[in-house]
Formats: sequence, structure tokens, C-alpha cells
Amino acid sequence: MGSPSLFLDGTTILLLGGSRFFGRTILSELLASGARVVRLTRGLRDQDHPPQHPNLICLHGDRNDAALLADIRDRYRPRMVVDNILYHPDGARMMETVFAGACDLLLFTSTVMSYLNATLSGVSLREEQWERSVHAEGMEAIYGDGEIVYGQNKRQCEDILSHSKTLPSLILRLHNVAGEDDFSGKSSLIPRALWQAARAGRPLYLRGTPDHSYQQVWAGDMGRVVCGLLRRFVEQGRTGLADAYNVALPPIRLGDYVAMLLAGMDTPPEIRWVGEGIDRDNPNILSPYPRNVRLDPARLVRDLAPVALTPYADWLPLLMSEAARLEEGG
Repeated sequence: MGSPSLFLDGTTILLLGGSRFFGRTILSELLASGARVVRLTRGLRDQDHPPQHPNLICLHGDRNDAALLADIRDRYRPRMVVDNILYHPDGARMMETVFAGACDLLLFTSTVMSYLNATLSGVSLREEQWERSVHAEGMEAIYGDGEIVYGQNKRQCEDILSHSKTLPSLILRLHNVAGEDDFSGKSSLIPRALWQAARAGRPLYLRGTPDHSYQQVWAGDMGRVVCGLLRRFVEQGRTGLADAYNVALPPIRLGDYVAMLLAGMDTPPEIRWVGEGIDRDNPNILSPYPRNVRLDPARLVRDLAPVALTPYADWLPLLMSEAARLEEGG
């Protein structure tokens, strides 16, 4: 995406987050596109050895510090803000207060966790259909209290930003983002279970059926997604852009997803599918999630063209390699 055209040449972008996982791909693509990036991170992951680039300014601090953000706004005057670490509605209100009238666009990465209130088998949710999916009923069967609160907070952040009259925003609703070096461990959940079962010579029990749907997006594509949408904004403004995008590959059968992982193993384990009501608390049964929550990515595919997302078959083998590395190393 960071082509010779350097479409963001000289444009200042404030990136909140960006020191790990898909945030690093966003940072790389922004720099490759010619942007001047001010990166604010909350942690100390690379404080002693931050990435080096002539167009990169690395700052460390609390993204919930309104005075700090106001100082960054006044000192660097970012044209756009990319926010990967907005988790609470108070933070959304603060962004609106600090950056109202001071930047052209806030791009906020949200989550499918905002909408896991039901088993939505066979139904693809489009960007304009979210009002029917606003409560947490049904989520407690799969997620812990903290995860449910996380999803509800993200949803409130979406509501605040999407209804703002003073801060133009673009919301990216991310399905499960999978990739190497995933600090959350979610990317390696199924691959590591397959690897462990194969090593132990036992079957792997999976909750659900092969016909359940499954959906992810490759972390390595996130920079291209963000920069592709920013390019459209720079070239056309809000004309033709949606207020929110579902970021995911089209859903596939869970059985096909697992089969692609198994294809990369010399001695794959036997897979046994387990019904929903059987041994729910059995620790030897893995529950892939979120099953049957289908986000319709058609709008993203259309508006992001000619940028294309990487197909499952191209990166699932990398997840297996990553799982083997993690198992062997720890």
C-alpha cells in the first residue's frame, strides 16, 4: 500500500497504540505511505529501543490523559488520528472533546465483541444493521464477565463516535484478527490445541459442528486496510465512505478452517465434534469462538479495491508454524 506515490507524504498522523501485533503493521504502512507519524503507546514494550524512522516520533504516556493529548494536538497538529487503544466510553468522550474541530478524521478500531449477543447462524450482519444487536444476552455462555464488559464498552465507544457532530469518525469493526506474535493468544488457540493433541497421540474434541461458520482476518492485512481507507478519504473525503466497516474475510465452514490447519501437519490428530450440551465444563473440549457470528465484509471489499485481503489458505499454515514455535519454546 505504501506505493511510490506516497499519498500521505508530509501528512501528520497520530497513532494511539502501534507497538505490538497488528498495530505494528499499521505503523509500517503509514510510514511507507509517506506519513509523519506521532505514535503514543501506553506501555514500555519498546521504550528502550523504539523503532527508528525519520518520519516517526515515539511518545509514551497514558492515552486517557486529556492534557497530554491536548499537548500533542497543539504541538504536532495531526490531520488524522488512528486509535487502536480506545476501550472505554469515557475515552471516546475525551477524544471528542480534545480533537473536535482539530483533525479531519478519527479512525477507531472496534471489535466483533460488541455484537456477540446471540448465535446468529446463517445471518451476515451488515454495517447498517447493528441496532438489532445491542445487548449482552447469550454472551455469558461463552465469555467471562470481563470480556462482556469489554464488548459493551467498545459498543458504547462506537455509539458516541458515530453520533458525534464535531469529530468525523470511521469505525472498523474487527472480527478475530489472527497472526503471529499475537499477545492475546487467541490466534494460536486452535493451532496449539491441534499441535498438543498430535504430540500426545489423542483426539481433539471441538465444540460445534463442521458446518458452523468461522471468520477471521490476517493481522498482516490491517495496515493495508487502514491505509487503503485513509487513501480514499484523502482523495474523496467522506463521499462514498461508510461510517463503519466490517473487517474480515468472508466466513467459511469451521470444518474447512480446521482442515486447512491440519493440512500443514505431518501426523494430524483425529477431530471429534462435540454437541453444545455435552460436558460443557470439560477442559479437554475446545470451544472455537466466535462461531456463527457472521460479519458481511462486502462494503469493505468494494471500497478497498484494488487492495485485497489475504485468503485463509495463505496464512493458516503460518499459524501452525507459530503454534509449534510457542509449544517448543515453552
